[in-house]
Amino acid sequence: MSYREPILTQADHRNLDAFLRAILDDFQNGVITKEQVVGGLTQAIGALDKGNHSEVSHWFEQGRKQIRSAV
Repeated sequence: MSYREPILTQADHRNLDAFLRAILDDFQNGVITKEQVVGGLTQAIGALDKGNHSEVSHWFEQGRKQIRSAV
């Protein structure tokens, strides 16, 4: 296994925690569906896998809004 430097900052970790809490709360409260949760997480994890830090940060900061607007 090869090593690469982490791309997530401490702020990213805090935003990730807030993002996960928010979308799980939204799901629990019936605001969004399981499919919306899975879709959003798939996008965020895919961006992370590609090493796209700006997209990952965007998902952690704005993903809740994007997931809520997904149909």
